[in-house]
Amino acid sequence: MEWLNSELINFAAICKHLSLTEAAKELGKSKAQVSRQLAMLETALGVTLVHRTTRKLVLTDHGKSISPLALETLSKLQELNYRARSLSDCISGKFKITMPNSIASSIFGSILRKLQERYPAVIFEISSSNKVENLLESNVDIAIRLNDVVDDNLIAHKVGNYNDVLISNNSNEKSSTLLIYKNHSNKEEIRKSYCDVIEVDNTSILLNFVEQGVGLGVIPNYLLKGSSHQELLKVTHTYSTEKSMYVAYPYQNPLPRKLAEISSFIRLELTAILGEK
Repeated sequence: MEWLNSELINFAAICKHLSLTEAAKELGKSKAQVSRQLAMLETALGVTLVHRTTRKLVLTDHGKSISPLALETLSKLQELNYRARSLSDCISGKFKITMPNSIASSIFGSILRKLQERYPAVIFEISSSNKVENLLESNVDIAIRLNDVVDDNLIAHKVGNYNDVLISNNSNEKSSTLLIYKNHSNKEEIRKSYCDVIEVDNTSILLNFVEQGVGLGVIPNYLLKGSSHQELLKVTHTYSTEKSMYVAYPYQNPLPRKLAEISSFIRLELTAILGEK
């Protein structure tokens, strides 16, 4: 029965993604292991659960019949795992924080250093991604998010506001070339004023390009706070629209001490940084 539980969890991940590669990523296994466990489950049950084509996986009728229960079981196990990791009242053990690349590469370094000094028994793991992760599925304790948090399963605390700014290096203020983050929410409106627009998928690279005189750049103003870039770059315009930053984590009652203390510390630090002039 124990091995069967493992195969069913494996099958649930396959149902969720319809991809051996993505299922393997979620389960922390190799693609070959996932495929092998699926074959073992099909052999044990005596039915085919998944058709394998060259392009994708397709559930058979047998697979579809148990898919909802398998997915529900996977979700419950992920929630159980998250809550079990939060039971300890001691400020120690692993603690995973996810945030956008722009925050990880700019203002969070100083906060992480203080966290290490304050909580030496905690092993911090930092996930830098612009993808909005499911915190329970990814075993994430805290997420730093930009703009509104719409997930009802999360508790979100606003830590402050920021603005986008237009920057140049000290000798290139009149450039007609604009560098802008490729997923910027107001990209189409801003680009109308420029002859040449270069889209960049990483704000750190965008900053380096501006420093090297490639063109002007649009960035969130927190990227300049407390960094060496301030000496090399000049803010030529501040956009009026304010955007918000949040610290979020899955709802729990009561809130574990480790999560409560670390989240409170991060919120205070971010609020102080965003409030700096």
